[in-house]
Amino acid sequence: MWRLHEQADGRSKKENIKIFLEQLAELPDQIPQIISFNYGANSIEQKEQADVVLIAEFKDKQALEAYRSHPAHMEFIESIKSFRYERRVVDIEY
Repeated sequence: MWRLHEQADGRSKKENIKIFLEQLAELPDQIPQIISFNYGANSIEQKEQADVVLIAEFKDKQALEAYRSHPAHMEFIESIKSFRYERRVVDIEY
């Protein structure tokens, strides 16, 4: 989950969320280790909400690590750095 600045790079949060989601949408086609990839923007304004969420599934820890270090993922991280001020991650095993 990510929380975004109200303004960043001369754009509003709403504009940056759109860009953020467009860039997320490209990752499954570039990273074969992804089994499922669901994401979206918050739709109800609340005090402690996150702005964007991603739920991704991988076969195993090795696939997750491959995703984390994949050049497309690294490029995505770099491209959204100025948008976000907080990130929360939870990795679970079934």
